[in-house]
Amino acid sequence: MDATRVSDGKLVLLKQSLIPTDSQELKIATHLSSPKMRKDPRNHCVPVLDVFPDKDDPNHSYIVMPFLRYIDDPPFESVQNMLDCGEQLLEVRTLLLSPMDHYT
Repeated sequence: MDATRVSDGKLVLLKQSLIPTDSQELKIATHLSSPKMRKDPRNHCVPVLDVFPDKDDPNHSYIVMPFLRYIDDPPFESVQNMLDCGEQLLEVRTLLLSPMDHYT
């Protein structure tokens, strides 16, 4: 769901998390959004701007991220575009599987 962030008027995406705010998904996403991890050139992950609990349901939370496009919008125009996308996905995978020193 898209929304406008009150603090600066920017368009953002709200992702509802079906798990509590102490979930592994949230821990990994916020870690990858840390200043140290954002500097890693292999990190192509969408940064987490904010997280807030669902006030009506303690089993849900919302993750606030910059508003982006769908993976195929604009459509891939060449095989090279698809290869570039695949390379970025693999770079993130190697980042996540690299030695754990970046988790400290």
